[in-house]
Amino acid sequence: MDRKQKGLIAGMFVLFLAGSSSAEILNQCKNITQAGTYVLESDLEIHPSSINEVCFRVKAADVWIDCQGHAIYYPPGIGKPAWKWKGIAVHVLNAKRVGVRNCRFGYLSQGIAAYESDYGVYVSNSYLTRLDFTSKNSDYITLASSLFKTIQFHHSHNARVSDMRGFGNSWFKSLDSSGHAANSYVKKVKIGNSSWTLENVFFEEYEEW
Repeated sequence: MDRKQKGLIAGMFVLFLAGSSSAEILNQCKNITQAGTYVLESDLEIHPSSINEVCFRVKAADVWIDCQGHAIYYPPGIGKPAWKWKGIAVHVLNAKRVGVRNCRFGYLSQGIAAYESDYGVYVSNSYLTRLDFTSKNSDYITLASSLFKTIQFHHSHNARVSDMRGFGNSWFKSLDSSGHAANSYVKKVKIGNSSWTLENVFFEEYEEW
């Protein structure tokens, strides 16, 4: 990693600390089209009438979402098997340097989806039902200290996964990606045509695509 790349990642943390004092409160699902810090002060429901059942569409760079421990969930999924769950809590599309932390996601098909979002998607201290990164330009994705059920990487580079814990029938899947996973527990690891290093990663099943 060169000096420019290190500075980019460090800048993400500085941005969050600097922006937290003037955060915008989110009390309903919406499209996020401006840079800034956004915080939740209560749980949010995703209604079936929402377009494509997405709570937050992030379409701007330099955005941080802090749920402050609150949940984003899809009520119609309560009591149904996981394969019938729908909805996405945070959909990052063509945005750079996006952070999500202190969130809980429930009864959703995907907690966070990031497509064509290059440079710095950062997730920490969150409960992830499913996390998908599918992009030929997704670089420097960082996942830290979160609980997850499924994490999938496609065409993502220089991803870092640390101190993660899977729950239930959890998966860590990677295809055409590169990265480093450390100090994590996963029930199943499935690595495809990719370059990953696993350090202190505990798993019950390992499979190469």
